Amino acid sequence: VQPYQLALNLPKYSLVIAGPPSPAESLTVGKVVFSSDRTGQRQLYVKQVASASAPAQITNSPFTPHHPAWSPDGNHIAYIDKTVVLCCGGQPIDALTFSNGSGAFQGAIIGAQIGGSSLDNLGYPKWSPDGKKLVITVAPNGVWGGRYLKLIEFAVPYNFNTYTATTVVPTGVGAAEADFSPDGKYLYYSSDASGPSALWRIAVTGGAPLLVYANAAPIKRGFSVSVSPDGRKILYNSELWKDDPVTNLDEELLQADLMTGVGIPMTREPGNQYGRYVKHGRGEYVMQSNVTSNGKADIFLATNNARVKLPIGDPTNIYDDREPDWWK
Repeated sequence: VQPYQLALNLPKYSLVIAGPPSPAESLTVGKVVFSSDRTGQRQLYVKQVASASAPAQITNSPFTPHHPAWSPDGNHIAYIDKTVVLCCGGQPIDALTFSNGSGAFQGAIIGAQIGGSSLDNLGYPKWSPDGKKLVITVAPNGVWGGRYLKLIEFAVPYNFNTYTATTVVPTGVGAAEADFSPDGKYLYYSSDASGPSALWRIAVTGGAPLLVYANAAPIKRGFSVSVSPDGRKILYNSELWKDDPVTNLDEELLQADLMTGVGIPMTREPGNQYGRYVKHGRGEYVMQSNVTSNGKADIFLATNNARVKLPIGDPTNIYDDREPDWWK
């Protein structure tokens, strides 16, 4: 394994190898946070997987809360909202916002404190395994092509009042949608600065990034990375249909094994597919899927050999349910 890693520039870090997932238990426990337009204005909801109860609405924002992410301990949710209270004369500005699983507000960090401008757009927060850091995508002054990665580090895990904000991947390379390795030492992210979006790995302390490979070639047209709990694999959204519309019907969900270098498609279906490994799982993942590129999305729980629709009160796909994150 090690020579193969070196030959292909594959990432190296400490691993805890888990056994195969158990479909009998893996799709029936935990809780999923997601965004939905079911009340008209898009809000965040939490669904207890094993419960017959409807999902609980946990935000009531006049804006559009999005990109929710469970903390490693399952007691906090980081997401992006807007605020008119904390800055800038009543102007709505993006804020990295924190609540508990019931929606009680726990704090916010505004875009001007993260990137330096009240016009900055924020997105895709992801937690480090120890709960002490988050990585977040910043689009300076709302310019998507200039996006970069910022690392938010708390003095004490889950104490959102005292923190530092450090740029880990600078503007100009189109860095976005990062996730931590399970040892917290590396970030995986997408970048389209030099052509169709590639996937990269960089140390959280900075330095030179490395391309991530699959099937002996750098991953091409990849977005929205999720790293498995054992560190072996990544899930990512792919736009390979632009190169091969026969094999890929639209934006598919793909998987790459970081230890062997083997990449495989997880879906072959129309619409857009995005996936997230469950925190503390054994390889299970939650995914959003829609039948057409612009259609309403459904949420599914999945392993490599099973996929079930999350029962969130939308059997005929009336609502647009997106951005799920699953915790156990």
